[in-house]
Amino acid sequence: MTRLPIDHCPYCGKPHDSATNADPGRDERPPEPGDASMCIGCGSMLIFDDDLKLSKPDPETLQILLSDARVQQMIGAWLEGKFGAKPG
Repeated sequence: MTRLPIDHCPYCGKPHDSATNADPGRDERPPEPGDASMCIGCGSMLIFDDDLKLSKPDPETLQILLSDARVQQMIGAWLEGKFGAKPG
């Protein structure tokens, strides 16, 4: 886990102060501009901008993210943890 300056989700306003690399097999590293993230509060997909602030992805980027199997797994795990429900 990498500690970051406090930022807030642009969708729900939840404060975020850390990020974890969820890519299996890769060493832990701090986020870089353009990296994707997910709000632990509302489950929205986010992008780190050039200043490492959380931002909303553009529609094309969001579509690419949501079609990625790893992102789908991450969303499924979030849903299960948040609501006790497995995606069907």
